[in-house]
Amino acid sequence: MLPKLFSPLRLLVGFFIALTLAFTFTPPPAHAQSDDDLLVVASIQPLEGLVAAVLGDHGRTTSIVRGTFSPHDMTLQPSHLRLLGEADLVVMIDPLFEVFMASALASLGAGKDVIAMAEVEGMTLHPYATASHDDHDDDGHDDHKHGDHADHHDGHGHEDKHDDHADHHEGHKHDDDHKHGHDDKHEEAHADHHDHHGHDDKHDDHHGHGHAHEGDTDLHIWLSPDNARLMLDAIATRLAMHAPQHRHDFQANAEAAKASITEVETALASRLTRATRGNTYLFFHDAFGYFTKHFGMDGTSAIAHDPHLPLTRSRIEIVEAALADQSLVCVFAEPQYAMPAIPGLRDFPRATLDPLGSSIAVTTGTDSQALHYTRLLTSLADSIIGCRN
Repeated sequence: MLPKLFSPLRLLVGFFIALTLAFTFTPPPAHAQSDDDLLVVASIQPLEGLVAAVLGDHGRTTSIVRGTFSPHDMTLQPSHLRLLGEADLVVMIDPLFEVFMASALASLGAGKDVIAMAEVEGMTLHPYATASHDDHDDDGHDDHKHGDHADHHDGHGHEDKHDDHADHHEGHKHDDDHKHGHDDKHEEAHADHHDHHGHDDKHDDHHGHGHAHEGDTDLHIWLSPDNARLMLDAIATRLAMHAPQHRHDFQANAEAAKASITEVETALASRLTRATRGNTYLFFHDAFGYFTKHFGMDGTSAIAHDPHLPLTRSRIEIVEAALADQSLVCVFAEPQYAMPAIPGLRDFPRATLDPLGSSIAVTTGTDSQALHYTRLLTSLADSIIGCRN
């Protein structure tokens, strides 16, 4: 599916890549001379959790997007720029996902080592469920009704701001439990594009997310346990390049974390199958496709495709049809966003799902009770199973 690969936004990303370098292939700098010097900065907490599990006691981790902030509308401030500058390794999803990191990473130049997980060999990439059909409304917004996944979004009178989501853009102080404080007032200009990884044709169906919904590829890839296991291997390999003396520890930690993910995944699969069979669910935005596909949840749809664009008339009609479905048992909100005011939306049980696991502490443990990722999966499954008429 090469046509979309050479769109204007792709070419812009390619320009940044050319300016900054092929980070994927840049040998890591040799300045990390002691464990305390090795710093890994992740874009989001699920990635930080995977890095922390592999890194163990051989360095420090932190993440940029914290609390009820979202990678879709994040802006960097000076403290974030300093962290990125100090990092030995930066771990992210994709240039078209963390758009806010573009200019910052470009300014750091060729010496910065970055992994873009969407580029890792073997990574499973799915299209957005809400982006398969375009029916253009007369307001100019595309809305994509996808099979049974609804497509557009928010920006319609917001009725119920979640208690924990006062205004997901107001200064949120980043907690300091990651050995590197984050100052969360976002005053820095929204960086224009990001990564530094040459995007190759491996991912022909892999296009944008975030502010520029430039293509149809869903980049919430961490919510697939299969992808998470590949990420652990990629992290272990890259860390070993920075600290070869700990290569065996990194590999052992990655294997232990993968085993924990498999253990939890197996247990959750049987629970979700029993609890969700025959039911349908309505999610706030199209962020959970990897999770629902992996665990065989067929009856799912979404209110929004991009949570920052207003809902179109046809999108609202799709949501209203989902609300009229007798098999609908729950509507899921997200802590980063307020729900739109759609008649009937309040009539259903509601639970909150956080795809980032922002309230789950990141630790260095690899067992299922300590690993951020397994606790994130369990939290999502518990909320889905527990929410019903």
